[in-house]
Amino acid sequence: NSWDRQPYIYRVDEANSAGTLAISPQTQLITRNVVINFNFHGPACGSIAIDFDDESSQYEVNNNVLLYGGVKCFDGMDRHVHDNLVVYPYASPIARQACFHALSSTRNRSSAHTHFVSNHCVLRPGDYPYNCGAGPAPWYNKTMHVDVDANIFSFPGATAEPSWEGACACYPGPKTGAPPCPYKTFADWQAQGHDVHSSIQLSLSNAAVIAEAKAHLAA
Repeated sequence: NSWDRQPYIYRVDEANSAGTLAISPQTQLITRNVVINFNFHGPACGSIAIDFDDESSQYEVNNNVLLYGGVKCFDGMDRHVHDNLVVYPYASPIARQACFHALSSTRNRSSAHTHFVSNHCVLRPGDYPYNCGAGPAPWYNKTMHVDVDANIFSFPGATAEPSWEGACACYPGPKTGAPPCPYKTFADWQAQGHDVHSSIQLSLSNAAVIAEAKAHLAA
C-alpha cells in the first residue's frame, strides 16, 4: 500500500548535485512477485494485493501472480498494470471480488494514463472483475480516464457467460444526465468501447493456472 501525499523531489542527474530538480517521480517497477493477500488475522484484514492509494503515481506492474486480491488505483496518474495473473481476488469481504479497483475522488479526478490491459483474471461464477467508487465514474471522464483492454476473464465452473450488470455500479449517476445503464452482457460493455479486445472463457484447469504463473515469474 503506497500513500503519496507529499511531493517527490529528486535530481534528474544524481551525479550532478547542482543539477535540475524534478517533482514527478521516475517510474517504479513491480514485477515477478507472488503476492498472497491473506494474513494471520483473517480475510477481513487483507483487502488489496497491490494498493496504489492517495494519488500514488508512476508505477508499472507486470508479470506478477496475485492470489486472493487485485490491484487498486486511487487518483494519481501513470499506472500501467499489464500482463499479470490475478487468481480469485475475493478473499476479503471488505474489498470484494474485483481484479481491478479504479477509484477517483471528488477532490481529484485525475486518472491520466492509467491502464489495466493484457491481464488474466480468474474469478468465481457470478463475480465481476471491476470495482469503482469514491466519486466520478473512472471509465467515463472525457479526459484522464482509466483504460481497460485485452484482458482475459476466466470463470472456471460457470455454465454460461456471466452477467455484466456489475458494471452499472460504475456508471454515472442520474444527476449527471447520463441515460440508464446499458450493461447486461459483456458484449454491451464492449459496445461502449471498454475491453474491446478482451475475452471470456468458462473453462480453466488448475494445471493451466500453475503453468501460467510459472511463465510470468520466469518472464
